Amino acid sequence: SLLAQSDHAESSLPGADSRSCATPFGNDRVPEASQSWRQGAIVLKLGTIEEQVTPTPEQRRVGNDHVTAVSDYLSLAVAVQLVLLLPDDVCNVHSFEQLYGGRLLTDIIPQTVHKTFDGKQRKIDHTKDAEDMMRLHADDADHVLRSPLQLLTCIKNVKRTESVFALIPPDSTLGKYDIDSRTLRRDIYEHAPPASLVDLKDRPPRRPVLFGPADAPSIQADKKGTKASEGPEKSKADEALTSLFSFLEKEENLCRVVLGPGDVLVLDNLRTLHGRAALQPVPRREDRRWVKRLWLSSTTMEPLLSKCSTSAHPRVFDRNKAFWSSTEMKHPQLAAGRLQS
Repeated sequence: SLLAQSDHAESSLPGADSRSCATPFGNDRVPEASQSWRQGAIVLKLGTIEEQVTPTPEQRRVGNDHVTAVSDYLSLAVAVQLVLLLPDDVCNVHSFEQLYGGRLLTDIIPQTVHKTFDGKQRKIDHTKDAEDMMRLHADDADHVLRSPLQLLTCIKNVKRTESVFALIPPDSTLGKYDIDSRTLRRDIYEHAPPASLVDLKDRPPRRPVLFGPADAPSIQADKKGTKASEGPEKSKADEALTSLFSFLEKEENLCRVVLGPGDVLVLDNLRTLHGRAALQPVPRREDRRWVKRLWLSSTTMEPLLSKCSTSAHPRVFDRNKAFWSSTEMKHPQLAAGRLQS
């Protein structure tokens, strides 16, 4: 895991066994997390923030007013520390112009008008309607310029909805559960982009699901967007992918974290898949769950990402260019000398 490189951060948290991620301690809000760190994530507590009394926005905000609140500065401060600790892996923040006007710190909220992965719209009344558990996925699994690390800073979580993630285990562990890692490592899968973000003129390029070292595999997958390519091996590829998701979705393989205001969840977006638990109705619309997301860019992929620049902001790029400029690559390049494919 990229996150496992920082001994300093890990030593600041208590120990835990492999299934204690959901076990609370202290103020019953943050789990015993050193094992979470080894499992591709860590929770940092930054304290109470004034923004938690601000009404949750109706929709994700659009525009390039990137730093507007104390929580934004806190997120950026954590990002700076990660860049200093992991210079071979991450080097800067980034976003894409097609995502809410290129906003660097993106609101992750239950939206009144929700656009699905397929580009369809539906309205939800979050004072009455529950919302299903979010699928397991890696952010931007459809292209190789995706962020290796992402930060999720909690502003508001009155219903204590859990963030959920799962680390991809070694190939040898997958084999014990009859999951065909060899098939998952072949470029016989397609990772479709969200319909609203990329004008897909043809079929997505064929790529593997798993890549990197067998004892610490990385993954590119989204339960909605990833599927086996058409061909003689489609049935075998489908079975391997279905088995992998079934394994990761088992309760004993999921880590659940309840974030409170001022908590930052740092996720390894190469070695984990993540989602969230089902959303329950809230008494008031302004109390809907509110998290802010910040992506860090890959040091090894930065030269190619820089070719996708826009006029919006030096760290805001064109997602169409990011997708199409990397179609010949099978997976993100990993940090040399540490995570080699």
